[in-house]
Amino acid sequence: MEAKRLRALKRAFTYLVALIVGAIWIGAPSDALIEKDAEQNLAMAYNFTHYGVMSLDTDRAPENLRPSRYREPLPVLLLSGYLLALDPVLDGDSFDELLRGTNARWLKYSNILWGALLVATIFLTARTLRLPPWFAALALLLAHIPLAEHYGTLYSEIAGAALIALASYVALLAVRDRRLTLFFLAGLSFGALMLTKASYFYVAIVLVLLYLGYALYGRDTAKRGFAWQSTALLILGIAVVVAPWMIRNQMQFGSPSIADRGGLVLITRAVKNEMTAEEYVGTFYAYAPRWLQWPIGALTGFKSEDVRAGGRLERLKRGANSADELAGEEGRVDDAISYYWRAKAMRAPKLAAHEAAGHPNPLAAADAELKQDAIEMIKANPGDHLKLTLPFIWRGAPFMLPFLLVILVYAWRRRDAPLAAYVVPSLGLIGFYAALSHFIPRYAEPNAPVVAICAVLLLHRWLEARATGSQAHL
Repeated sequence: MEAKRLRALKRAFTYLVALIVGAIWIGAPSDALIEKDAEQNLAMAYNFTHYGVMSLDTDRAPENLRPSRYREPLPVLLLSGYLLALDPVLDGDSFDELLRGTNARWLKYSNILWGALLVATIFLTARTLRLPPWFAALALLLAHIPLAEHYGTLYSEIAGAALIALASYVALLAVRDRRLTLFFLAGLSFGALMLTKASYFYVAIVLVLLYLGYALYGRDTAKRGFAWQSTALLILGIAVVVAPWMIRNQMQFGSPSIADRGGLVLITRAVKNEMTAEEYVGTFYAYAPRWLQWPIGALTGFKSEDVRAGGRLERLKRGANSADELAGEEGRVDDAISYYWRAKAMRAPKLAAHEAAGHPNPLAAADAELKQDAIEMIKANPGDHLKLTLPFIWRGAPFMLPFLLVILVYAWRRRDAPLAAYVVPSLGLIGFYAALSHFIPRYAEPNAPVVAICAVLLLHRWLEARATGSQAHL
């Protein structure tokens, strides 16, 4: 009777999680304004749907639209298809009419398509790892804690979460089953991820080299042959997905980069490398999760007043000074107080110069210059750049990174190469952001499904060990 009641509770929990996730899908989208990065995604999707050009321009005649690669293309393509399907029910078809109200809410429901892929991937991964359905439901619930708000935007975080979970899952299968077809599918999955989060292109290069080194380890000739074949198919899968977009960019812009924002992100990080010793200590207060700021403030001596206008840490917060944004947009570097808006101000004159010269893609040209400037700044002071990596880990992934490292050590001790293959992609992405960006928490949130699966896996193994009275499962 007790076992039957427990099974009923587990089923009830699974159904409850399904209801919670469904409520998030339906309830998170609102009439609120679509703005910033989300507006850029929508602009490119709108122009592609109506005029066949992926362009950020919303104030030009259709024949004068300039192609863009400012945002990654895969979320834009899905949103474009969704726009086309939704056209009969939208109230008005101009771009401005889509940005708010009922139209905006309908557009935000496009995230449910990515959410469905995420749910399916989590449950498939759980089954592969021999986790019961209610553990999969627990992982799904944990994953949605940081992701829930993104269902109410047109940012690419839900798409990124679904594709990181999928690519990691297929990597696990490929390493476990040693099937060449799965390595090709892993390449396709990672390629899709790159077209959603361009940073992953650089991470993938490192991961492919790490896999090849691991696979070639030893003297077994047959294993070496498989290593070369599987690596070639992995790269081929990536190329099949990514190459058409990169060729398009080479032809349009003179370089194959997937997206253009790398220069702005890197210059923001390079500018922040200039912070003082006091500000360095203050990052652990200013960048802490809100619920941790009071105890950290008690230890470090910082208070909320320090991150406001005139405070000791005002340069760490982009919104501390009301005049900062205008200074950044107008290119007044000396008037911009926060590091973030100072970096934006450095872009403004470059962008204006390229626009005045009639450059076909002034954003791409300005971003390329910013990237070169940032590299020179970092090369001039590599020690400070390296030192700032720790505060940015604290800002972006204070719990995710340590936890994933624990899982990696667990996999190494268990000689569980498939589990290592599952967590390494997320580790690589977090490491990349920590080293080469200002790493706002949003950047790490797509890794939540992988972290959630690892959390419930450890919990399940611990419970198994307790039930058997041994450490066999740990």
